[in-house]
Amino acid sequence: MRPSHGVRRACDRLPATLAPTQGELTERFTCVALVNGKDGKTVFDIGATAQVATPLLDMSARALTFHYQYAKGQPLAPIRQTLTIRNVSKLPLSCALRCPPPFTIDKPHLQLALFEGATLNVAFDPTCKGDLQSGVAKQKLQITYSDNPQVSRSRGAAAARGGRPSCG
Repeated sequence: MRPSHGVRRACDRLPATLAPTQGELTERFTCVALVNGKDGKTVFDIGATAQVATPLLDMSARALTFHYQYAKGQPLAPIRQTLTIRNVSKLPLSCALRCPPPFTIDKPHLQLALFEGATLNVAFDPTCKGDLQSGVAKQKLQITYSDNPQVSRSRGAAAARGGRPSCG
């Protein structure tokens, strides 16, 4: 990149990177003054080093299990459980959460400060299959971090017993 600036002008640059792994990352930054379009004098040449931290979340449960027992005359309604997620990494986290049907969550986005937690409501819909057959549905909660390429997945399971539907 070769920006053009007038005489006695300055510019600010904010480098940003996404590292696929944790650990130490080093980048070199070189500023060369161009005079009349020709390479000129090196103004600075520095190395910047950063420690890349992996997002870490502590969840109140490794799996949620939902059981639905059909009762004649009772209306079908989603079953809900709570899941608490806490940031235990070295940096604040911003993430998007997604859970495929027949599960839903009430908070699709979270911003967590250091050691801050949030409670999600996870729901299972026993009517998703539409027949009267028992079944098992297994899906994973997907967590995508807005400032990190890592994606986390946690398994959840649901079972509908007693002749009522489940997605399987």
